[in-house]
Amino acid sequence: METMVLNNIAIRARNLYIGYDEGEKILWALNGIDIDIPKNTAYCIVGESGSGKTTFGNAVVGLLPPYVVTKGYLEIYNNRVIDNDRLNYSGIRGDIAVRIPQNPIASLNPYLKIES
Repeated sequence: METMVLNNIAIRARNLYIGYDEGEKILWALNGIDIDIPKNTAYCIVGESGSGKTTFGNAVVGLLPPYVVTKGYLEIYNNRVIDNDRLNYSGIRGDIAVRIPQNPIASLNPYLKIES
């Protein structure tokens, strides 16, 4: 039964902490979150400014900056992409998870061709 449940989960986070190393201190954006997002569902993550929404989204698609500190784990389709302080997004980014910016038109370079 547990295998069936695991196979139905697209994103799973357990005790996930993500912080930004600011030299003398770490600014924690995520503080021990636990979440299961089943396959074939849509979730809306809402919260106040600075509550960690973008950090969580960037963690899912592998766009965390190199100076982040992580604890806990994050799995995407049973691939553990964050495991305490190790990040491994091989086979995930662009294949399973993508990010669409809030204003995609402003994020695109109009001088590049599609194949570039």
